[in-house]
Amino acid sequence: MATAWLLPLLVLPGMLTDATELPKLLALALSTAILAGIALSRLLVARERAFPRSPLTIPVFSLLLISAISLVGTRAPGSGLYAFLYMASLVAAFAMSSSLPSRHRLVQAMLAASGIVSLYAIGQFIGFDPFSWQSHFKPRVFSTMGNPVFLAGFLAATFPLAFARWLAIESEEEKDLLTLLLAVLGIALFLTWTRGSWFAVSVSTLLQLAVLSSSPGGRATLGRNRTWLVALGVVALVSVIILASPRILGKNPVPVADRLRDALDKKSFSVRFRMGTSEVAWRMAFAHPVTGCGLAAFGTWYPLERLKTRAFKGGWLASQEMFTHNDHLQFLAELGITGLGIWLWLLLCALRWAWHQQRLENPAALDGSAPSPGRSEGFFLGVLGIVVAMAVDATFNFPLHIAPSAWLLFTCLGLMAAEQVPDSRAGSAPGRGQEKASWMIIAACSALVVYQGTRHFLADRAMHEGEWYYIGNNHEMADVYFGQGTLLTPYNRVLNFRRSVTIMRVGAYEWQGESLDTALYHAKRAIELGLEEENAWKQLGDVYGKKSMYDRAISALETAHRINSQREDITNNLAYYMALRGRNFDQALDLARDAVSRAPLDPSYNDTLGYILIKAGRYSEAIPPLRLSLKSLPASNKSQAVQSARAEVLEHLAAAQNRRSL
Repeated sequence: MATAWLLPLLVLPGMLTDATELPKLLALALSTAILAGIALSRLLVARERAFPRSPLTIPVFSLLLISAISLVGTRAPGSGLYAFLYMASLVAAFAMSSSLPSRHRLVQAMLAASGIVSLYAIGQFIGFDPFSWQSHFKPRVFSTMGNPVFLAGFLAATFPLAFARWLAIESEEEKDLLTLLLAVLGIALFLTWTRGSWFAVSVSTLLQLAVLSSSPGGRATLGRNRTWLVALGVVALVSVIILASPRILGKNPVPVADRLRDALDKKSFSVRFRMGTSEVAWRMAFAHPVTGCGLAAFGTWYPLERLKTRAFKGGWLASQEMFTHNDHLQFLAELGITGLGIWLWLLLCALRWAWHQQRLENPAALDGSAPSPGRSEGFFLGVLGIVVAMAVDATFNFPLHIAPSAWLLFTCLGLMAAEQVPDSRAGSAPGRGQEKASWMIIAACSALVVYQGTRHFLADRAMHEGEWYYIGNNHEMADVYFGQGTLLTPYNRVLNFRRSVTIMRVGAYEWQGESLDTALYHAKRAIELGLEEENAWKQLGDVYGKKSMYDRAISALETAHRINSQREDITNNLAYYMALRGRNFDQALDLARDAVSRAPLDPSYNDTLGYILIKAGRYSEAIPPLRLSLKSLPASNKSQAVQSARAEVLEHLAAAQNRRSL
């Protein structure tokens, strides 16, 4: 119950992270610990089955097993470990929700929480938002999820459940409340501007109506709701017209036509970007077809593999992405044909079971007897819609990587077996010793997760504090906080990278072997854990350069330059170390000129260009860039960094004027 509220709603001031990160993952972790403790106490203390049999048990646990197998030899062990724990949490939610004696209160909590999330989104649209998100997504709404795509994925998962319940309920008061809930869910979803989720809800709603129309009992349900359906359709159409019209709304209209036109334009960035990520996923699948490249490995493969795609050759693509924007393809890339097959098997089994149970909801579907509406409050029809909506949305986005929506899917799949379990009060009461033992097991599991969760929470806080000091050029304090973060979470690749950067900044003018060795360790560690972006390779190259290991520095910087050739700082550093190594002067000169062309007044880049020209014996050509560099470093500036750079430029300028080699 608490998880149903916390996953969508939990936002901590100062930690406004999105739904794939803290703090929502801490709520998921604590929930999983309690469920694991309950399962262990049933097995070890009560000698009972931890959870009932379900047609979905084998495919769900097979998906967890192939996830573990895929991690063998993965390029991203850090991200893979966390992703596996996330997958295990979803499986625990599935298994233990199936053992509940009733699903009613949990479903109510899911729907109520989604209503609050939607109201918050509508408030954001009209200008009410108590948190300072500093988001670049506005005017798209993102509510408590931090991202409009994440919000849309969650709403797309809850809308079919609410719609099915709305059809099944006959109580006027509850019908009115559910009508309001559907209205706010639909409006909030529309305001996210997320086309894949729009399409997912449309398909799932049409399918739910088609399923009902295929049986006598379902047709009776549609007949009872025909006036409501017409009214709801009219309201939906009017709302779309109002929210999409600048003349009526006045500001921030939803650009429906532009969004749809962009989705159909093969030359648009949205389409080309998805083509690029899909091609990377296919390349990964061909590289490791059976068990995949490893859970959460897509972000490690993407930076270099995107350079080989047709989409990249037709224009620029971002150098770092973590998701394919197609969860099915991501399963294929990371878990191979085996993982994708198990995932599709799970979806088909869920659809078949939900379809069968939905037809049994109303006896009129089988024997023509009088209908008995509200028997299961439309739950099985809702699950059928959830599975379809999630499967469709996962073709365009990544709802399975969003904790609230993925948890809702797996929990509802487990809840389909909930009523097969007798009421717990019907069994014999446990003895006092059994009860104490059970509570001890549950407390032990919870304490372990609280301990680890606290470490991750503190590491995340250290990351935020370190970033604040780093931006303020207080690198000593930034180093302290990043150091605390790496001690708390040694598998965090980003913190290892930040630690390496700050160590170099702190010792920029007083290099010591021990500091450089520590910086090198953390730079290499970040890449070993799966951080394959250009910043990580640049950092590794810079550390190697400071340690006078020029061949390795050039190799690392060449990788960084391949990932992003538009970065003038990477281009400049690569040119400098090539010249320092005394080879490839022509290539180094081209790189240096490219860097200067992007930042003509930068003293460092002009100094590098002059240095290379001197090394190549072209002394007269070296004088103008060196003078320009000197001009950008005034003698009146007493900064240690400026004075050190100025002394180096003066030395180079003297060598060029005296036609003396360096």
